[in-house]
Amino acid sequence: MQGKLIGLKVDSEFTPCEVSCSLSVETEALPANSREKGNWNDYIEGYKGWNMSVDGRLLVSTLASSGNRILSKIINGGKFKVAFASGVGVSPEIVTEGFAIATGFDMTAAASDDVSYTVNFTGC
Repeated sequence: MQGKLIGLKVDSEFTPCEVSCSLSVETEALPANSREKGNWNDYIEGYKGWNMSVDGRLLVSTLASSGNRILSKIINGGKFKVAFASGVGVSPEIVTEGFAIATGFDMTAAASDDVSYTVNFTGC
């Protein structure tokens, strides 16, 4: 599957990954060592967490539904409903979703290139 078929849904609006997007899931490994294990480390699962990010281009045709809308919501506060998902009609369907807060937003305007932005979300 090509990466351009994946994107982030932010509050039910699909934001294509014009440059890239990522999903990261982690589980904390808590030590559970005991004398019965000898010299071997043992672990149990702890807290879990996840992050999503999108790198996009701020195109005039997507201005209302991408970076500008996301930035406005960050400034006004509140949680986002986000999904790491395949586009409509793409098979196989990929959807991982949840609520998140935006933990970072960067926008870059180079004189010789498109305006680009990066948004980082942390699941909550």
